Amino acid sequence: LNQYRSIIERHCQKLLDDIPINISSGISFTQEPIIDTAITILQLAHHKIPFDHISLLLRSPFIAGGETERQQRALLDMQWRKQNRGDFSRQELIHSYTIRGCSILKSHLTTYPTVQPSQQKSPIEWAEFFCNQLSALGWPGERSLNSREYQAVAQWQNLLIQFSQLALIKKQMNHQQALSQLIKMAAAILFQHQTEDSAIQILGLLETTGLPFTHSW
Repeated sequence: LNQYRSIIERHCQKLLDDIPINISSGISFTQEPIIDTAITILQLAHHKIPFDHISLLLRSPFIAGGETERQQRALLDMQWRKQNRGDFSRQELIHSYTIRGCSILKSHLTTYPTVQPSQQKSPIEWAEFFCNQLSALGWPGERSLNSREYQAVAQWQNLLIQFSQLALIKKQMNHQQALSQLIKMAAAILFQHQTEDSAIQILGLLETTGLPFTHSW
């Protein structure tokens, strides 16, 4: 069920005309779009930024101007794809003349905090630094979050608290170590958002034991 969850969910929504369903299986926390965007933002501190990261941010509603500049950013993404653009540095991205139509994005990239690769900080300091990076890009975005996104953001805040507690066993680490550890911890979380009560339940075989059904398939 974990492996095929997204396929099952997509087909059920299509066949059932968006009737509420509940799928018992969760997905990897890093696969949640709002969390994927957060991790991509943190990776902007790298010297070179892969184009797929830039493309994700251009299409994401979870950063500053994601709704306001949606059309301009989609056009910019398409233009850069046609040019077969490779890696960017952050400065190359900011000073690219083609980004002029995305002034909100450009201004937020300008205030994005960077760090030296060898710089050492405690996990508590890194957690604060990661929060500052996310704030600089306006995460989690300008529109109101739905229930699932709100729950994901709350889970992310809990994750940063857990990460900070590594200070008890690891006094100092560099940026690469800190970010890798945070991503590793996020990937280990099986995220299952709370849903409305639904008469339609999609369960793993063991979870059906002892449950009454009006119908089953």
